[in-house]
Amino acid sequence: MKRRQKSFLGSAFKFFLVILLILSIFVMLGQKNALTGVEYNISMLEKKKMQLIRDRDSLKVEKARLASIDSIKKVSSNQDGFHFPDRKMVINIETVTEPEPRTATYSQQSNPR
Repeated sequence: MKRRQKSFLGSAFKFFLVILLILSIFVMLGQKNALTGVEYNISMLEKKKMQLIRDRDSLKVEKARLASIDSIKKVSSNQDGFHFPDRKMVINIETVTEPEPRTATYSQQSNPR
């Protein structure tokens, strides 16, 4: 009877180990799948980052082109009333505001009794 009980416990233990092995394989496959998804997301974000860097650089070039004096002169020549001033005719006016003094007073009122 003891031998039969030992064989039952041994077969139950083997069954448990097989189930544990199968479950661990599925867990490892799930982890590998999750890791692959994360790597895919990282790759997509890196591509998006590179595209945004290219866009930023092209916008910087466009800004520099639009802010150039030649571009401003070209646009302003099409509009009436916009002229670049002569350096001799420019007057710079500086306004300096001095801080006003601040005063605070304390008056003590006497209470007659």
